[in-house]
Amino acid sequence: MALNFPNNPATGDRYTAEGVTYEFFDNRWVIYGGAGGGGSFQFPVGYVYISTSQDNPSTVFGYGVWTEISQGRVLVGVGSNGENTWAAGEERGSETHALTAGENGPHTHNYQDTGTGVTGGGVFPSTGGFALTESTRQTVNSGSGTPHNNVQPSLAVYMYERVS
Repeated sequence: MALNFPNNPATGDRYTAEGVTYEFFDNRWVIYGGAGGGGSFQFPVGYVYISTSQDNPSTVFGYGVWTEISQGRVLVGVGSNGENTWAAGEERGSETHALTAGENGPHTHNYQDTGTGVTGGGVFPSTGGFALTESTRQTVNSGSGTPHNNVQPSLAVYMYERVS
């Protein structure tokens, strides 16, 4: 059976088909009653509501106590992906991060020989090629250690958890 929702609904309008009642709110139709009717649908305690509207769900739905959660964070599924295991409610990560020496990939640097003017590509050969006088040698500075952006592409939404 095709659902034939009314045209131009207003918030709070209801439509019933095959024992299921739908209510129009937040510019869309949602299930209001379960199969066979009787009673209103309610998010159970512990469920999360996500919307681009800043309205608290207690105002939108007219029931429950809701707490805004996860400001500035993205959602990750509970469980293991083979590399990490996540528990419900666990938070990790940061928006910026300065790499440690262990996180920096293997690489070489050019060098400067301030005493002889020799320049080259990283390592002094152990035999032949260079006649060096004793002088101070240093690698060319690479990087500043400034924290870099670590934010994945994201969509900002309001997230509320029903707490009672």
